[in-house]
Amino acid sequence: TAFKRFLRRENPWPKFAVRWVLTLGIHKTPKAYEQALERAGFKIGDWARDILKKVECSKEQIEIRLTSATVAELGLIKGGTTKELHAAILAQGGKLCPSEVGPVLRLFLKEQSKNEWLWIAMEAISDSDGSLRVFSIGRDSVGLWLRAGSGRPDFRWNPDCRIVFVAPS
Repeated sequence: TAFKRFLRRENPWPKFAVRWVLTLGIHKTPKAYEQALERAGFKIGDWARDILKKVECSKEQIEIRLTSATVAELGLIKGGTTKELHAAILAQGGKLCPSEVGPVLRLFLKEQSKNEWLWIAMEAISDSDGSLRVFSIGRDSVGLWLRAGSGRPDFRWNPDCRIVFVAPS
């Protein structure tokens, strides 16, 4: 692939290499994801449990290639809003994740460093109070979590937040 890119006079070494290849559609309902997460011993935050109910699950199994970068690596050196973050991902050739990526990546990553958090770049889901939320996965002193945080378009992201998105092809 790198050689073909070189021949087309493109950068043979993409800036955002694929870090994970996941399969969506293994579980067919949000409830099935919730049960799988609980069986595997993962913690689910209240907001995450709330928006998990609204996740659209793939009807068939499909592979998705994901990467991650900090907000600063995406060009927002001083941080930026969710709207700016999404624009930066798209400008780099990436795409936003389907909401199903949150629980799938949590099930896939069975180990994470303490205090490491990955935020899923996705269209926000409205929780039961009407607040817009996005998934995050991480580990604290209690264990491995699927959580959710603000997904408002004007929410400001710190430059060091690590964001997961669909890798440029």
